[in-house]
Amino acid sequence: MLAEVFLVYGVGSKRKILSEFRDLKLKSYCTLTIDGFREDVSIRSILSIIIESLKLANCEQKRRSVVEWATDIARKIHSEKKQLIILLNNIDGTNLRDSLTQNALLALAESEAVSLVATIDHVNATALWNTRQLSSFNWLYMRIDTFAVPSVELLAGQSRALGLNSKTSQGAHSLTSLDILWQSLATNSREIFRIFFSLFFLKNEPLLFWDLFNVAKDNFIVSSDTALRQQLVEFSDHRILRMKRSDSGDDELVGLLDKSLVEKFLTEKGLSFDID
Repeated sequence: MLAEVFLVYGVGSKRKILSEFRDLKLKSYCTLTIDGFREDVSIRSILSIIIESLKLANCEQKRRSVVEWATDIARKIHSEKKQLIILLNNIDGTNLRDSLTQNALLALAESEAVSLVATIDHVNATALWNTRQLSSFNWLYMRIDTFAVPSVELLAGQSRALGLNSKTSQGAHSLTSLDILWQSLATNSREIFRIFFSLFFLKNEPLLFWDLFNVAKDNFIVSSDTALRQQLVEFSDHRILRMKRSDSGDDELVGLLDKSLVEKFLTEKGLSFDID
């Protein structure tokens, strides 16, 4: 796949569109999905995730600017003959609007080894870029009007009505907040949610990542551990589960929802804890 930069705009949330595009068309590629609307997402966190995901060595920021850091990461990806497709929901997110951040994203997008598919919502979004940046990005524009309510985007912010606060790790989910998240999930992601809690509540103890991966793979839900990890990061961000490292060095997953809530929620969706 040749490196390209696409900018998706239009009325309504486009997050589900990008998720479905990734699941249907990009299974054979290395992809990284980033929710730019989240308050804890910054250019530094994005670059750190790229380094970790691609296992790039000697790419620490040190005393460099984020633009120089991004340029070095892009060169490293290219020199190692790797390819990366970044799916960036809301490139106009609050923490991504400054010129320095956009220049760092541009440094990635200019590489032949990196493709960027970004969405944009803000009515004055083109003001993000000056003439030079617009020319360098050389966007391929795609208008997609989904008319979908940006449920997850709203959930990422502080919402007392849902009992959640993005600024703390506290807050309990309700049937309402779970339903908002559920509507944004692709079919495979919903099945991962169901299978995880089925296995977790079976013993009520931390679940090994590879145990979940093996079951999900056997049920043809995921084909790689990277795809599963990306989904689990999203669940962690929305306080569905917590990922931790055990004393033996294994990745473990801990559910953060009450069994009664999950059971009632799945029942409303016509699903059960049973694994085929």
